[in-house]
Amino acid sequence: MGYLPQDVALFHGSLRDNLNLENAALGDEELLETLDGVGLGAFVRGHPLGLDMPIQGNASLSGGQRQAVGLARVLLQDPPILLLDEPTAAFDQGSEKQVIDYLQQWLGKRTLVITTHKKSMLALVERAVVLRQGRVIMDGPLEQVVQGNQVQAPQAAEGGNHGL
Repeated sequence: MGYLPQDVALFHGSLRDNLNLENAALGDEELLETLDGVGLGAFVRGHPLGLDMPIQGNASLSGGQRQAVGLARVLLQDPPILLLDEPTAAFDQGSEKQVIDYLQQWLGKRTLVITTHKKSMLALVERAVVLRQGRVIMDGPLEQVVQGNQVQAPQAAEGGNHGL
């Protein structure tokens, strides 16, 4: 399973090092293709050191760039299940759309679990679960939940209040 926290931690080293945590045999082409998908390809190609640009922890890049590096890192691991916590919180609208388009193609048969406050990110899901104060208040097909149809929460359907 691949996990992307909302606050991505980068470490001192090169961008390549930060992307290739498992020391897999990832070539420049694969790294750059993924960076293109998350909106960082042009930035990296425009830097004199490219993939070998130094990263000084979280100080070298903007919040959106850090999130993009973190997203690229998890996508390069090619997990069958992907858990993303507010993956585009620091992205501008154009970058977010680019990531959504890329993920729609990349996901294929993979499973995505995403936490988000951004309606645009719902383009990636088929089902939605709405929480309020730690409780499921709606759970169902995305269309029904977005339309505000009262899809019954699992606890209510079972007649119990088991909490989450």
